[in-house]
Amino acid sequence: MNNIENNVLNNFSELKDYNVIQEAARSSYYLYCNLIVEAFSENMSKWSVFGQDLCADFIDNKVRYYFFFKNYQLCENFLNSALKDSAYFQKLEEDIQRLKEKSIKKFLDVAHLNRDELILLVREFVDDFKRFIDISGILREHDHGVRNYFSSRYSGNKLDHIFMTVSNGEEKHMSFNRQEEVQVLRYAIHIQQENIKHDTSKWNTLIDHLFDSFRWSVCGYYNELPRTRDNYRALLLDALSRNPYEELTSIEQKIQKDISLRNELLSALTEEEQKVADIVQQIVYLKDYYKSQCNEFLCKAEPFFERLSEVLGWKIHDLKNLNEDEMVTLLQDKPIDLALVAQRNKQSIPITWNGHFNVLVNEQALLFKETFLNTTSNVPLQYKGRTACRGLVEGIARVVLRKEEFAEFNEREILVAFNTSPDYVPIMKRASAIIAEEGGLTSHTAIVARELNIPCIVGIDHITDFVYTGDRLRVDASNGVIEIVEKHE
Repeated sequence: MNNIENNVLNNFSELKDYNVIQEAARSSYYLYCNLIVEAFSENMSKWSVFGQDLCADFIDNKVRYYFFFKNYQLCENFLNSALKDSAYFQKLEEDIQRLKEKSIKKFLDVAHLNRDELILLVREFVDDFKRFIDISGILREHDHGVRNYFSSRYSGNKLDHIFMTVSNGEEKHMSFNRQEEVQVLRYAIHIQQENIKHDTSKWNTLIDHLFDSFRWSVCGYYNELPRTRDNYRALLLDALSRNPYEELTSIEQKIQKDISLRNELLSALTEEEQKVADIVQQIVYLKDYYKSQCNEFLCKAEPFFERLSEVLGWKIHDLKNLNEDEMVTLLQDKPIDLALVAQRNKQSIPITWNGHFNVLVNEQALLFKETFLNTTSNVPLQYKGRTACRGLVEGIARVVLRKEEFAEFNEREILVAFNTSPDYVPIMKRASAIIAEEGGLTSHTAIVARELNIPCIVGIDHITDFVYTGDRLRVDASNGVIEIVEKHE
């Protein structure tokens, strides 16, 4: 055993006694991946998730996040706090909004900032982003807490049915993307009723409102661009070409049906279970609300990165693949280790372990992954996940990991992804079924699939490594089973 093996195995030897759970997967710049993992090593605020160990497997702007659980005490502590405080989630929502409002003000006038001022703003941007991640982490802890709570009482399809049903409900709990879709339909109906002409001042006022309210709806942690006014003009024209009133009525009827099903299920639960079920719905709403607010923060921080690019002569894409200290070093007109940056972006494992943050690269990263992360070289033909939306579909798989691959997606193919983000919604609408690695029944994939009523299975680790574009799949989303019927040659 060489020194590298000794260091990795000794430093993380306790991990063999932990459950390693794939928590999320997505495309991301290294900066955001680094900050997400580092945030868990710091006790920054009352919403801190300090104490939760995790790592990220970062490879060429694709990342999988893993939580390490020896037990679920931290999750249970968060759940108990929410059960004891009826205003818990309202306070959390208010703090998310305050953080967003405070943060975006810093980027209103950055076009003429000098290097020293930019250094201060780098530090403030990092601090604010980590505070967003703290809140995201808390919601994920609650996610595990409520699942463990119901898992101790129910199992299998019954458990998934409870989560699917209680996650739906009131109009307030529509996802941000659904809110955007509904607003477009309402404006299309208004245009028809008022006979508003194309490209008049009234028409453009509606476009401006959509742009100001929703343009970051398709943003994420990688190279997703916000919508433009032309995008909203096209969305309105598309809605007008169909029957916006009929589509809006269909959405409203589904909401009412979901509320009825939810109320029927709640009536069969105990009083305590009803309280926990209400927490599930709050988590679904707040995870989506948090993401919309964080996306707005990142969208409105973009002029800051444009100024950094202008001052340093670096492309924004390359800047976002640095870490905080490297950006500051460049602003101080000092060199950084470009070889290390290249190695780290090719493959690295940022990790928070026992309250300490570190980044493994090269042989250390490979050894850690082989030893501790849930990977397998065996490729079965059948996989089991969690039902997010019921249904039975057989069709051709299309693996989509980046937005550059969206154009290749064909109508009625089965979408296979790490995880979906808001920019995936247009191709999700065209899919016959959806499969995602990320496992939460309160995840973006699960919520949107239920809104669209598309069969969906989530929580299958590394499925994008085993299923290839062109494979014929049988997706039994009622039982959470995926079968590879025929491999594509």
